[in-house]
Amino acid sequence: MASRPALKFCLALASGILLGWVVPLPPPILLLVTAILFLVVLAALVFFRPRGVLTALLFPVLIASFGALLITADMRTVPAGDPARFLSPDTVTVTGTVSEIVGRSARSARFQLDCSSISKGDTSLELSGRILVMLSGRAANGPGAEMLTPGRKVEI
Repeated sequence: MASRPALKFCLALASGILLGWVVPLPPPILLLVTAILFLVVLAALVFFRPRGVLTALLFPVLIASFGALLITADMRTVPAGDPARFLSPDTVTVTGTVSEIVGRSARSARFQLDCSSISKGDTSLELSGRILVMLSGRAANGPGAEMLTPGRKVEI
């Protein structure tokens, strides 16, 4: 039976990505662990010429650590002006222009908002990007809801 190296590589990488998703570590620690593993694998290749169990264990662990590093970097990389960088469970105020009404029903309204700023307490930051806003209940159908049109500047 063939050894299927691509399948082994993909499984190790996917395992690392899953592990990095479930147990997120700070990027500096994960980078240090990956660098140490890389040096251990390199030293084993140069000095010990590993075979069998050693190779079967070292390479998948190294590839898995690269996968964890990949997902950790991906989850933490948000463009500087992206609204997602500033959204939190705390109450924030977002200001922007309605760009498109996505949907309306008797109970809700959804629209795209081109953000211009976000503020929390006394702190305000300018930003750019688009978010999907969903209003429900009275906010979607109460007084003033009919004024929600593309081009209108709103504060939420």
